[in-house]
Amino acid sequence: MSDKIPITLNEGNDETIALTVTATADPGGDDLSAATSLEFYLKADDCDPDAEAELVLTSADVLELEILTHTATEITAEAHIPASALVGSYTRFYRVDALSAAGDRRTALYGPVVVNDL
Repeated sequence: MSDKIPITLNEGNDETIALTVTATADPGGDDLSAATSLEFYLKADDCDPDAEAELVLTSADVLELEILTHTATEITAEAHIPASALVGSYTRFYRVDALSAAGDRRTALYGPVVVNDL
């Protein structure tokens, strides 16, 4: 099961989002130890294909998406959203996927992103 968690950010600001993925959020089971990386997608709409995402962050670049702790039951991370991705105060959609070395992809977190008009 994935966790739907809304996020609120400020327009035109560099933002850091704390992310927590728990084993209950992993549709593949109760063990997150197989997850080797995370991907964060910021899209205009949840129906948009990943290729049209406004922003894609990967944990391969710790300046973008940094995994802080990783256990079999929980992964904590920080996503660093640049101000350039937060232009315009309309609601967007995000998704965080956990990926394994075997190529399995599981949506762990998702939801609306409200951008405050500043």
